[in-house]
Order: sequence, then C-alpha cells, then structure tokens
Amino acid sequence: MNKLLFSVLMLCLVSVAVSAEFYKWVDDEGVTHYTATPPGKGAEKLKLREPTYYTPRDMPDSIYADKKQPGGLPGSYQTLQFVSPENDATIRSNEGIVDFSLQLEPPLQADDVLKVSLDGQLIDQPLTGLRHKLTNIDRGSHTLQARIENKQGKTLITSKTVTFHLRQHSILHPGAVKPVPLPGPI
Repeated sequence: MNKLLFSVLMLCLVSVAVSAEFYKWVDDEGVTHYTATPPGKGAEKLKLREPTYYTPRDMPDSIYADKKQPGGLPGSYQTLQFVSPENDATIRSNEGIVDFSLQLEPPLQADDVLKVSLDGQLIDQPLTGLRHKLTNIDRGSHTLQARIENKQGKTLITSKTVTFHLRQHSILHPGAVKPVPLPGPI
C-alpha cells in the first residue's frame, strides 16, 4: 500500500513539475533568482525543453516463447551467444563459481532444449533460463559453448566457443605477503 501511495504521489509531483512555468529575475543587488511564481516586473519566463521519456522493452518471464508468437518457427533462431563471461575474460573466484548468461533471439520454443558444454562436456543441470551459475570449477582456462536442440536431438543453432580463465588463490601460498616494517620512525 505504501509503495502505491508513494508512486501516485511521485507521479503527481512529476506532472506538476512538467506543467509548471518557471521565471528568472535579477534583484536590485544583481543576484539572479529562479522561481515558479512571477515576482513582478522584470521577470523573464523560461522556455523549458520537453522531457525525454524512455520506455524499456518488455522482458520475457521465461525463455520459452509463446507458441502463437510470429517468427517463432522451429529452427528459426538468429542469435545464440554468451553475454558473460566475455571471451578471454579472467574471473576471480576462490569458491570456483562462474556465472554465465546468454542472449537468444527469438526466445526458446517450448519443444526445444538449451544445452551448455563446459570444456566439451555437457552440463548435467537443467537449464530453464538464460542465466546460470556453475560451481566447483577448478582454476585454469575453460571453454563454454551453448546449443539449442529440438525434441529429436537435432542441433538448431550453436554459439561461438567462449574461453575464460578462472583464478584462485594458490594453496601453496595461503597467506598474503606481509610488508616488512621499516627501521626507525617515519
């Protein structure tokens, strides 16, 4: 309820600010003032630019497309690519966690399956979205590749292979190097 009230209040304030008139005037001491009410003689009405509005595109709740969506014919994928990690990226994670996200155009059809391979081995976890987290990854260089398959197992589109480098602290050097104190006062 508080969010709704706050939203309505902010909308009212914005609409008042957009429709308000503003004036500029200089007092007897040469100080410039700006106000929403005309102070009298010598006030100049300001012309404000129209506000710029941005309407973001709708994001799907799921990677599965509506079967009635035009252009969603089976096998008609135009884009399948990794958004992150970028190719040749270095990821630092002592826990061996790597997040990846994909871009897919058009959205995944209901009968198609998204599959991702790490170092050429298929990931066994179910992939129902475009963002995932890999765990227990060893340090070193690795490759990721994604593909879409139909229900018959035919590959419809394959992404480019992305290489990333996972860095972890070495077990040979568990502690950080401690600075050597300087002799005498500084």
